[in-house]
Amino acid sequence: MNLSDTPLIFDIRRYSINDGPGIRLAIFFKGCPLRCLWCHNPEGLNPASELMYTAGRCILCGCCVSECSAGAIVREGATLKIRRELCNVCGNCTNVCPSGALELSGHYYTIEELTAEILKERVFFETSQEGGVTICGGEPLLYKNYLLNLLKGCKANGIHTAVDTSLYASRKSVVEVSEYTNLFLADLKMMDSQLHQLYTGVKNETILSNIKLLASRKSDFWIRIPLIEGVNDFDKNIEESAQFLDGFEWSRHINILPYHGVALSKSIRMGSDVGPRFREPSPETIERVIEIFNKYGFYPIIGG
Repeated sequence: MNLSDTPLIFDIRRYSINDGPGIRLAIFFKGCPLRCLWCHNPEGLNPASELMYTAGRCILCGCCVSECSAGAIVREGATLKIRRELCNVCGNCTNVCPSGALELSGHYYTIEELTAEILKERVFFETSQEGGVTICGGEPLLYKNYLLNLLKGCKANGIHTAVDTSLYASRKSVVEVSEYTNLFLADLKMMDSQLHQLYTGVKNETILSNIKLLASRKSDFWIRIPLIEGVNDFDKNIEESAQFLDGFEWSRHINILPYHGVALSKSIRMGSDVGPRFREPSPETIERVIEIFNKYGFYPIIGG
């Protein structure tokens, strides 16, 4: 991946209650080394900025068509067509779009600018139990130096920090970031490495090793398991996941995250292939998965 030292930020979500404890500010870095087929943040995969088009907002005023010097935007009946092979993502069309139908995903922030956004929310952090900032993605560990500087600033201001990560990163990066992170939100998708590669594009040995590394360092972490019907919900995978997590000392906090199809609309806005459609796990599936974890003394939380 062609990365700069500074990540694009594709979302800043205020008053979040699903990205760690308490009330949080969730900041999303753009760029990810995984390609999970069910990814619910497809706009976070590519480290570069991308043009997003929301047809439902478009008033067909034609301002963008005349502004686009590359000829990448044409009107076709009651909608616009974006010829993305011609688009140079200059952003001129977004500047003249009166309805917000055209947007660029991702903006650069200096550490100082982002820290200022974090400090605006401090009153909410202080009135909730362990509220703070969560760095999400994409994959935050792709931008280790920027991430470290941001976390150091938060620590200097007494703000609780969480990093939401796949843990597909070097051991060195995980160790360095752990020094300034109060909590990791770590994904565990599936135990079979070949299946992991089939569905995410990478094998899982590095991820499993880094989970053990966090445990050995007494770092606080939660495990988050995206649950997709027919993909990773089968008994063998859940049993092996529970056995793996039962093999070392840690907080034993597990979040089960049932799949939902919200990413499909995002993919359409990006003009990309929506890819395979997965099924949400049934209540019976969720109950069966919980029962397996219960056998090993785990009591997963649904969502979060």
